[in-house]
Amino acid sequence: MKLDVWLRQDHPLGDRLRLVERLSQALNTVHDRGEVLTALAPARVEVGNDLQCDLSAAAHGSPEPGYAAPERLEGRPPAPEADIYSAGAIAWEVLAGRPCGEPPALLSEAAPDLPSGLANAVQGCLERSPQWRPKDLTYLAQLAAAQQKAGRPETAPTSGRVAPPSRSPRAARTPPPRPSRSPWVLAIAAVLVIGAAAGSLWWFWRQPADVSPRAAVRTPVKPTPTPAGGPSPAVTPQARP
Repeated sequence: MKLDVWLRQDHPLGDRLRLVERLSQALNTVHDRGEVLTALAPARVEVGNDLQCDLSAAAHGSPEPGYAAPERLEGRPPAPEADIYSAGAIAWEVLAGRPCGEPPALLSEAAPDLPSGLANAVQGCLERSPQWRPKDLTYLAQLAAAQQKAGRPETAPTSGRVAPPSRSPRAARTPPPRPSRSPWVLAIAAVLVIGAAAGSLWWFWRQPADVSPRAAVRTPVKPTPTPAGGPSPAVTPQARP
């Protein structure tokens, strides 16, 4: 299918971004071979599977107004910079849905939903002076590919309704959990421990003090007084060992 026919159809933004990427890669391949084109325009671009672009038909012919660089319309020979301008004009039309005009209008105004970086990259290809145009379309291809990934939804869209909780038969038969009785058990245990400790202290203080033999104090025995004039008490000799 020719690109001019493809442009008259309705395509999603993802396909239009992919076509800009494929067109940029195809022109880079032509320039890497050391070749230039003479008449790059939508009617001379063949769109194949996966939006691959064949630029063979643009290698011959006369520049087409609306897509030809200003210097080509002035009679200058073909050059890579002129091809960059033509590719920029095609990319502008692919993304905006209409030709860019002469002089080219701003893509950021024609397609305000596009990222500013992508719109500026396309606009840079349409600079009137060849020296201000990019040397190749690698950056434009990268931006178009990145925007395809950014605009691709990662998950299927969901409605605003919240799904009700699952009600499996097992969950319906499960009784509600009873409140834990552990605080009461701990309180009763604490009261019993405190009562036992109080009883032990009471029993301890009721017991008599234990007096050690060494701590006992010996009371000296006073000798019995002897009556006056009486005989001295007999002293019993101690047996010798």
